[in-house]
Amino acid sequence: MAQGMLQLIHHELSRFPGKRRERDRVFRGKRGMTKIKGLVVPQSWDEKGDILEIAVDTPDEKRYQIVLDETGRYLMPFVRTVVEVTGRVHRDRLGRLAISVESFESESQAGSGKGSC
Repeated sequence: MAQGMLQLIHHELSRFPGKRRERDRVFRGKRGMTKIKGLVVPQSWDEKGDILEIAVDTPDEKRYQIVLDETGRYLMPFVRTVVEVTGRVHRDRLGRLAISVESFESESQAGSGKGSC
């Protein structure tokens, strides 16, 4: 199953323009901001099957837990979509890589502007 997920991520990312090396790199900008690109995936579900947590899987096999604060919640409808997320990376209370979302752009928004909150 993990192999299939990686193939899906690579397939979805291949639709982004630019060189692969530029696309797969994690960018760190001003004021501790980091930019990652990957596939939004469900992380946990409740007993009814509703998604409780989401993460972004990157081609380098890292998973970034999305902090579901006011801005992070806007990523919930983007499950199974490739996004570029800008935010602050840290470890959550369970020791997982996490990102507090400052802004994001989805593949479907790539030509029409950024989806930021």
